[in-house]
Amino acid sequence: MTEDQARKRLKSAIDAAGGQRAWARAHNLSAPFVNDVLHGNRQISDRICEALGLVRVVTYHVNFIPRAAE
Repeated sequence: MTEDQARKRLKSAIDAAGGQRAWARAHNLSAPFVNDVLHGNRQISDRICEALGLVRVVTYHVNFIPRAAE
């Protein structure tokens, strides 16, 4: 799942809860923080991931294979 997909999941959860304040209150988070995350101004926190049933997994990909020293 991409970060954008996680934000969409957050948006759906917020809508189901009746709004940002209601969702934030239900998960013991501040509404301004949830708003910042929703709009991409802050990174999705571990607490928001947990509330959404997600686990953050960081991966690194090689863009190129370095040449061996000759």
